[in-house]
Amino acid sequence: MSARARKQSAQRWLDRALAENQPFSQYRKFYWNLIRVVRSRSSILEIPSGEFPANVHRLGPLVRALAEIARRRKHWISMPELWDNTETSPWRQFRSLMRHLFERYPAPDFLAYHWMTRRPIEWGHYLYLHMAEGFSVRRFMPRSEIPISPQAAKFIRDVPPHLGPYSGLRWAQIRGMGGSIELANCIADHTILRDESTDEPFWESVLRFVIRNALLSLVEVMEIIHFLNEQKFEPGEDVWGLGGGPLPLQPDLTLKGRTLRSLRRHMANWRDDVLRKRPELAKKTFDWPRTEIAPLVHQDGDAKWLIFELLSDRALKLEGVAMNHCVETYVGECLGRKSSIWSVRIQRSGTPKRMVTVEVDPRTKQILQAQGKCNSTPTAESKLVIQRWAEQEGLTMSTTD
Repeated sequence: MSARARKQSAQRWLDRALAENQPFSQYRKFYWNLIRVVRSRSSILEIPSGEFPANVHRLGPLVRALAEIARRRKHWISMPELWDNTETSPWRQFRSLMRHLFERYPAPDFLAYHWMTRRPIEWGHYLYLHMAEGFSVRRFMPRSEIPISPQAAKFIRDVPPHLGPYSGLRWAQIRGMGGSIELANCIADHTILRDESTDEPFWESVLRFVIRNALLSLVEVMEIIHFLNEQKFEPGEDVWGLGGGPLPLQPDLTLKGRTLRSLRRHMANWRDDVLRKRPELAKKTFDWPRTEIAPLVHQDGDAKWLIFELLSDRALKLEGVAMNHCVETYVGECLGRKSSIWSVRIQRSGTPKRMVTVEVDPRTKQILQAQGKCNSTPTAESKLVIQRWAEQEGLTMSTTD
């Protein structure tokens, strides 16, 4: 397609989008007058260079935003014809237009730019108009469930412009609590708290906890929020694996009385903690037949080594709890015969001690991985025993192991 043909196709697409998004008759004349002014005084609707249709994708949200602006005609404080545009960037031009049409008082940039997003939240429009009239965010109804204190309201105009209404309010909430800009950016951008939650009092306690423990790294903050959300709100089936059930594993989980040290310990040992409270999670609910690979019993001095296949989801859960890794999530692969899980143990006296968990592909007879406790590298002694077993059964080692 030639450059001229691409431009013509893009222009037809834009003309069709403008026509399809025009509002009802009572606002239609204001809409087309707005479009005329925007085209004559800015590059907001200018077709960017590039291959069609990729080059016009950014214009879709802008067209819808202009239609929404026309529908809010009763909130205009000035007519488009009086707009004095001095900006060069389309995005800044749009922001200038919003100021001209709506803002008796300066409104936050993040609420103005939200009009241009692909999926705008309607109450975000109302909040923008509310603040453009000069009213406080704390007087806005309907309000988000995210609490905005007087301290948080002071930061509402400092919210980064790329954030949406929910994440923007979250950012201001964190800053109002005394959180740093870096912490507010991290949580509002990269965690589930960028959206409104179903239990804001709980998450407020979490935010106060991470702010109080100021030495936490941002990575650990994200890990804590992810962990708490999984344990308290996500279905157990998704977190624990098959047999976890539809309800959360720890719906009563709270940070009340917890220290950072105790929370870290619980995050590292949560499977043991949950299993003690809910022993039914260790009950066998699925099993599968043995593979053709034989187990190993090897005597080495006073030590007896055993390698045997785990054949139920209960066995995988117990192995995962004891070894502190995620082998219990392999139930589906084992049922589908895509994986075979083996436990390597040593017995010198008493109960055999778990040393390594091994995954084998039963179709190719390849050892895919061998992990010690907490996904550590197996000891040299364990590796020798696994090698002996591999030679006995004709198993090959993965090149990535």
